[in-house]
Amino acid sequence: MEEFVKEGKKFFGLPLFTDMKYQVDSVRLGSALMIYGYDDKAVPHIFTVDDDAGYENHDLYGFWTIGSGASVAISSLTFGQQGITNGENETFYQVITAKFMAESVGGVGKSTHVLLIREDGNARVFTTSILAAIKDMWKNFGMPRVPDGAIDAVRRQIEEVKEFVAFNP
Repeated sequence: MEEFVKEGKKFFGLPLFTDMKYQVDSVRLGSALMIYGYDDKAVPHIFTVDDDAGYENHDLYGFWTIGSGASVAISSLTFGQQGITNGENETFYQVITAKFMAESVGGVGKSTHVLLIREDGNARVFTTSILAAIKDMWKNFGMPRVPDGAIDAVRRQIEEVKEFVAFNP
């Protein structure tokens, strides 16, 4: 691209170069990239790059998500009180279950692959089949659901309201 910008006017002429440059600049990949790592002082950083927002730093939160299920996953991580002081095991669980929650959103697949890279550079890969036990445990005990008796309690509260306020949209 650098060479095209530098030499394109001479090679193609200004009108064609301008048109071509406009077309290249208008391309939207429709994708987002999330990057996490440490600087030379071992301070962690997380940021995203995408077509719409450009570069965004998320260091303040200590976590972030991308994709069609991002808002659900962020809600899950926030509700679970995920933060930079959480240990590796708790963080792993929070991230995986946030992904499970996000699967309720269209466009988020059920297949999951996780690459866990430790500070010493050692890495482990976790696939959908390896994560099945965690997903089963989450479905049985951790997945949000309506508690027993909650529907009846709501019904009783609604019945106790003596008058309703008129609402005209």
